[in-house]
This record gives sequence, structure tokens and C-alpha cells, in this order.
Amino acid sequence: MTDYGEWLPWEAQLFAGSGAELHNAYAVRWAQLSREATESTEAVFFTRCGHTFTPRYTRLHWLGDQLTTWDEKDGLRSTLYGLLHSGLNGLPLIHSDIGGYTTIKFGPFRYTRSRKLLVCWAETCVVQPIFRTHEGLRPKDNHQLYSDSSTIAAFAYLAQLQVKLWAYL
Repeated sequence: MTDYGEWLPWEAQLFAGSGAELHNAYAVRWAQLSREATESTEAVFFTRCGHTFTPRYTRLHWLGDQLTTWDEKDGLRSTLYGLLHSGLNGLPLIHSDIGGYTTIKFGPFRYTRSRKLLVCWAETCVVQPIFRTHEGLRPKDNHQLYSDSSTIAAFAYLAQLQVKLWAYL
């Protein structure tokens, strides 16, 4: 995971210019550096950020840390929008963390992952090139793929289906 390529502060002063001037180029250089670092290895890397020329250097893109919710702003539905739009923007291999990542239990905000959300998210990811789970920000507060035998069985089935679909992906 070559994360944080988008985190160049606007106020940064670099030899080649300011953070504001180089913000988009920085994401491309981050991907280029990752590609160069892994070229002679079997490593596969994925990026979260990008700009116009990022697909030259990274073939696998990750949609980021979604909330453990169903919503369209930063939950499961947002990944569907991201998958569709990223493909149209030149990033052909895109994936999300199965079940989301960000769990919040603070004041009135209660975002935790249920079994239903986890399994539905996995069903969505079965047709993505990477079938990658994540325990999330607060593992004990979220339903996990290993939480019970029925979830384990659902994941086993979906993982086998993803392998069968591999030739098409």
C-alpha cells in the first residue's frame, strides 16, 4: 500500500515549488517512485491518490478508508461510484476494503460494521480484481469475517467464486 501520496501540504516549500503548485504532480511522482522501487521484485503495490499520469505507474488503485456504513457519501455505495468513475478516468484495476475501514463511536456518531454490511460488501468485491479484507479501525467494534461460522462460510463461498471469475477480471 503506497498511501499518503495526496498528503503534500499546500503550504510546503519544496525545491521545485510550493505544495499548492506541486500538489497534483506529487501524486504522480509518488506512484512513479513506488513503481521504480518495486520493478525488479514480485511486489504488487496499490495507490489511493492519483492525477492525470498516475496510471502510467500504478495499475492497481484503492478507493481509501470508507466508513463502515451503507451510505453514498463514504460507505458501501460510495465505493460503487468510485469503481465506476475511476474506470472511466483511466484506472482499470480498482478495489475497496471489504466492509469499510473507519469505525466511529463518539457522541451521537455510531458507525460500526454489521454482519449484513460485511457480507454485502464482500459480494460487491467479488467482481473486483482484489478481494481484500480489513479488520477496520476498531476491530472489536466490528463484525469480522471470522466472527461466526455463517460469516466464514459466506466468505469461503465468495472467495471461491472470485477465483472462478479470475480469468474475466
